[in-house]
Amino acid sequence: MGVDDLPQLLRPGVELPDSIATFSGKRLAVDVSGILYRGVKCKEGARLFATSPPVPITSCTLLLQGYDALFESHKITPIYILDGCSPPIKEGTSKARRLLCEQSAEKLAEFIATNPQPTSEADLFEWISAIDKLKTGISYVREDVSADAIELWKSKKRCYLQTVFEAEAMCAYLEKIGAVQAVVSEDSDGFPLGIRTQIYRLNLQGKCCITDHLSVSQRPELGAGAWGAYDKCIYASFLGT
Repeated sequence: MGVDDLPQLLRPGVELPDSIATFSGKRLAVDVSGILYRGVKCKEGARLFATSPPVPITSCTLLLQGYDALFESHKITPIYILDGCSPPIKEGTSKARRLLCEQSAEKLAEFIATNPQPTSEADLFEWISAIDKLKTGISYVREDVSADAIELWKSKKRCYLQTVFEAEAMCAYLEKIGAVQAVVSEDSDGFPLGIRTQIYRLNLQGKCCITDHLSVSQRPELGAGAWGAYDKCIYASFLGT
């Protein structure tokens, strides 16, 4: 939830101007929901998700291992934060997402039933691409994906927490009490919850965007012309006004 494009508006531009090396030797809270989401939504993740009977979604594990190695290379201590249950206020959003997954599953079944596997190589490539696209719409972060993440962190003796509801509030709290110096997250929910320094769009090469509360609050204006009243309220709460 939150303002979908808030991080980009707070720090516009398509380049990744910052580096995770800025936080070398520090502790970071890492909201892993974005990492796991990428793992299940990539082509390989979607294919594994659609496999029956279910198999481990190794694309998620590989991403988690990659980020863990990145943090270790910069002597960063991560505290991994997992989502718990969706809060009641988010039930409408969760219901809409479940409906989209169900609709994608129906479309996939219909496509396979009405489009037999072609014999020519060119047609086969297009057929597989169409199926992969539909499978992406079906996938979501299953319970076993989170369980595999926990087993990985246990094996590496990493610190992790599973929250009651969503991870952003815990990330904000850890930063507030000084347990971490910044938060790695792709969500905008954390800003109105009190996150002061957020690292987003972090890739496996360590490039990222860093947004801090002070620099944003000092800007005279923000390109928010397309925002609704609710979005503006979220931004105002982020600024503390």
